[in-house]
Amino acid sequence: MTRHQRFIKEVAATVVELFNAGNLDPSAQEIADAYYGREVLSPGAIEDVSCCLERVCKRLRGEQHLHVHPPSPLYYQKYRGTIPSDDWELKRCLAGGAGAAAAGIRKATPDDPMYLAWLGKRSDNGAKTMRAALDTTVDATGRGLLSPSKAASVFSNAHRLALPSRPEAAAQIMEALPAGSSDREQ
Repeated sequence: MTRHQRFIKEVAATVVELFNAGNLDPSAQEIADAYYGREVLSPGAIEDVSCCLERVCKRLRGEQHLHVHPPSPLYYQKYRGTIPSDDWELKRCLAGGAGAAAAGIRKATPDDPMYLAWLGKRSDNGAKTMRAALDTTVDATGRGLLSPSKAASVFSNAHRLALPSRPEAAAQIMEALPAGSSDREQ
């Protein structure tokens, strides 16, 4: 394990301790304070923690099976303890994109609108990336750069990767869509 990997693991353990102590949305400053065991005066120490928050979230989701996401600075500056009612403001409270670096880690609560917005953002981004790759594959095939059989392997792999790892559970969830919904499989 590299020094950086060990740091990510230790910061993740610190976040779990903060969750267990009742802080379900520790900021980067609070995580750094808890990690270093004192008030952190050095902006560099806080930056060290801030820079790895996305990877800490990934570790918490993967190894700890926690439902967490990184909020943006706006969440901590304006909305901490509440959830914006406006969809635009809600999306601005999510880390990612220009000027919206991760500013902490937030644990999801039942039917959490902010967590739902984060999941939607992730799935939208992934779907857009996949669609662009498939459109490029179609174009390349049309221009003779790929044979249809090679292009089909790209499509097959994309389809396989787009399916949830627990299809039975996903099918039960899809049953919640109203009959006749354009999103519901017929």
